[in-house]
Amino acid sequence: SVITIWFEVQRTWSHLESIFIGSEDIRAQLPQHSKQFDTIDSDFKNLMQDAESTPNVVKACNKRGLFDELEDIQKRLAVCEKALAEYLETKRLAFPRFYFISSADLLDILSK
Repeated sequence: SVITIWFEVQRTWSHLESIFIGSEDIRAQLPQHSKQFDTIDSDFKNLMQDAESTPNVVKACNKRGLFDELEDIQKRLAVCEKALAEYLETKRLAFPRFYFISSADLLDILSK
């Protein structure tokens, strides 16, 4: 179960990293959640560095408190995802034609 949640956290983190770290517009529009993501980013990178220093997968996955830490990161990532979805929804309400494009394309448009 640790590996499963780890992959989910990693997938979500990598998706949000390009948005919250790479887009100054999103950082300006969602400052509180950007700061929250910065903390998540730091926590996740520390977790990955720790995993790198433990090359044995079994030992790396059986560290005390790892599952709880991953669950916590996952919950915090969900909050950032929700804030981003709400931000996109406000843009779609203001410009109804945005309903016809994907969230990824909308993010690309808004970040330029």
